Amino acid sequence: MALSVSSAVFASSNAAAATRRNSQVTPGFAPPVGISSRVALVTGLSLASRSVLARRNLVQAAVATEAPTAIPSSAQTAKTIVELVGSGTLSTVDASGIPLGTYVTYVLGADGIPILRLRSSAVHTDNLKANPSCSLFIHAPLQPIRSVARITLIGAVEEISAEEQAEAKEQHAAAMHYAIGVDAPSDDDIFMKLNVSRTFYVGGLGTECKAEEIDVAAYATAEADGLAEFAPELVSYMNGERRMDVLRITGGAVEDATIDDVEDAELLWVDTLGVYIRAVVRNEERVVRANFMHEAIDERDAKSCLTMMAQLAWENERNYQPAPIPTSSDSK
Repeated sequence: MALSVSSAVFASSNAAAATRRNSQVTPGFAPPVGISSRVALVTGLSLASRSVLARRNLVQAAVATEAPTAIPSSAQTAKTIVELVGSGTLSTVDASGIPLGTYVTYVLGADGIPILRLRSSAVHTDNLKANPSCSLFIHAPLQPIRSVARITLIGAVEEISAEEQAEAKEQHAAAMHYAIGVDAPSDDDIFMKLNVSRTFYVGGLGTECKAEEIDVAAYATAEADGLAEFAPELVSYMNGERRMDVLRITGGAVEDATIDDVEDAELLWVDTLGVYIRAVVRNEERVVRANFMHEAIDERDAKSCLTMMAQLAWENERNYQPAPIPTSSDSK
C-alpha cells in the first residue's frame, strides 16, 4: 500500500498543525489530519486506546486516497538550499567581457537576500565595482544536501548601509569562524547585497532533474522548509540508527511491494511533507517518495511521523487488525 496522501489532506495540514500546538492532549500523541473531531469524542479513553484509534484512521485515510504525491515547491526548495549552503560560485565580468567564476561566501539579510562577503583586494570585487551584474551559483559540496537541488541567482549587487555592513560582518564572522587564509573573515571585508532579477533552478529529487526558471516574485516570498536546519542530522540518524525502519517505509511506499522486495534503501532527504529514499527494489534502483500523514512542524514531529510510517508499513505487512476498542456499553 502506498503511503502518499491526497492534496486534500495537505490542504488542512496547517490547521491540524495549529490544533496540535494549542491542544492539551497528552504529549507525544498528535491526532492525524482529519480525525481531530473523532479524537475529541474519545478523550475519556486511555492513551493506548486513542493511539489505536488514530492508527486505524490513518490506515483508512491512506487506503482512501490516490492523489499525486505532494512535495515542496521549487521556490521553497531553492530558498532551502540558499539558506543551508552559505557559499557558491560568483560569476563577474572582467574588462575583457569574459565571465570569471570565483568562490564566495554569503550571509542572508532579514529579507532572505544574499549579502556577499567580498575581499577588498579580490578581482571579483573590482569587477563588480565596474559592472555590478553577476550571478551566484549555489550547490552544496556534500551530501545529503547536494542531491536536493542547485540554483543560480542572477542579478546585480548594490552597496548596503553601514549598519547593515556591521550586522553582516558579525553574521559572517560567526558562520566562518573556522576559515583560514583568504577565506577567513577580515576587518577590511566588503559586503554587498545581491538583488535577484532571475532564478535558474535544477531540482535533483522529485522533479525528474528538470531545469526551470522560477518566478522571481515566487522565490522572493517563499520560505525555506521548516525542517531545513534539522534535515541533515535526521537523514544521518535514520540511516544509522533506524535502517530497518527505512527499509520498511520503502516497502510500504512502493506499490505492490513489501520489505522483502527491498534489497537496499537509504534515506536521501526529509522535508516537512515527507522523505526521499534511494532504493533497490527487485533489482531496480529508484528514488522513492513517501509522504507524511500530516505536515511535520518540527524535528520531534518529523521523527514521530517517520515512526508512524514504519509502524503502518509493519501492520500492513502482517495484515494487523487492532483489537476492538471497548465502549461503555460493553461493560453493562
